Amino acid sequence: MKNHNQLTLDEKINFLNDHIYYEIDMFIKSFIKLKDLNSINYKDIINHILESFAIHARNLIEFYFESSNFPDDSRVQDYLRKDCVWEEIANKHMTQSQRADSKKRCNKY
Repeated sequence: MKNHNQLTLDEKINFLNDHIYYEIDMFIKSFIKLKDLNSINYKDIINHILESFAIHARNLIEFYFESSNFPDDSRVQDYLRKDCVWEEIANKHMTQSQRADSKKRCNKY
């Protein structure tokens, strides 16, 4: 995959449509299933749903709140105007400590 700085606008939009939509969709679906765990009696299914929720939550935390580790990592900052400081916006919604704690909990699964 190309470095996200090398992607055209259309390529960035396609990436968002394919990958970020999927992460958000699976996160929401897993959350809904977790709310209904009382109706599920199969331990392996419960574990599967819990792991799915944690994976997609972690992926979204990384996308929205962490810097890139590799040139082909995609982060929200790659899709914003250059003069937009995402960190200021992000900190209004979740502190760095809350993000670190959330990711730590997700990594348990």
